Parts: sequence; structure tokens; C-alpha cells
Amino acid sequence: MSKFTDKLQAFMQGRNGNDQLNIFIMILYLLLFLVNTFTSLWYLALVEFVLVIYWFFRFYSRNIPKRRRENDRFVRFYSKIIYWFRTTFRKKQNKTKKAKPIKTVKQQKEKKAKPIKPEKNHVFVTCPICSQTMQVRDIKGERYILCKSCHNEVKIKIGK
Repeated sequence: MSKFTDKLQAFMQGRNGNDQLNIFIMILYLLLFLVNTFTSLWYLALVEFVLVIYWFFRFYSRNIPKRRRENDRFVRFYSKIIYWFRTTFRKKQNKTKKAKPIKTVKQQKEKKAKPIKPEKNHVFVTCPICSQTMQVRDIKGERYILCKSCHNEVKIKIGK
């Protein structure tokens, strides 16, 4: 068995292998395959065939810098789409929950359960949506903070 793995490793050395774009191509192929089993359309079968050929080409390619550039472009595009979906979903989710009215924030004492030590000139603010505690600089005025947990904008007033 070790001879086979040694030969396989020697064969794959210097080749691209699997990356995010190849995984996406295979998932797209599987989805099209499932759709085509019910519809039996010839052009879907042709698209499936082209996707498999492209996957093999990318997987066994020795031009690694070019395949990495392709993968980087895909990852940038894919992350923009995912970010758009997440922000639109969260905006709709935040509209359904009512936020508590804005109150003047006072510095809270440190709780025993949370070992967060407040720095000088900082206050703790609680997110009205997810109840996450955030540490914010104690600067007078009104401003918005982005909750790191639920990505909700929290409007706060700090005054002494």
C-alpha cells in the first residue's frame, strides 16, 4: 500500500489539487446532475460534462500560479455574494425585533462571571438584540457602534 501512496504523491507533486473553486464546481455539477435526472435535458448533460472536464483540468494542472489567481478571483467574488446575503438577512432580522430605547450609558462594575477588566475611560454597553456586552471608549456624545456578535448597529449616548 505504501508503494501506491508514494507513486500517487510523486504524481501529484507540482500539481494544483483541490481548492475552493474546484469544490464549487463539483457542488454545481452534483446539483445539475440531480436536476438532470428528473428533466433529462441534453444541454444540462453537456454543461455537466464541461464542468467535469474543467474540474479535471484544474485539479491536475501544473500551472499553479494561474490556478491560484483563478481561485483568488472566485473567492473574492463569492465572499462579496455571501456578505450581501448576510447583510440583507440581518437587516430583515433586526427589523422584526424592537430595540430598547436609548438611555444614557453609565459605567458598570465588573461582574465575577466575566473576567473583563475595564480599561480607563471605557464603559460597557449591552446590545439590545443579542445581549452581548461590548467595551466602548467613554467619550461624551451620541454615536453608533457595530455589535461584533450580531452585526447590529447600536446607537448610544454617553454623558457625564
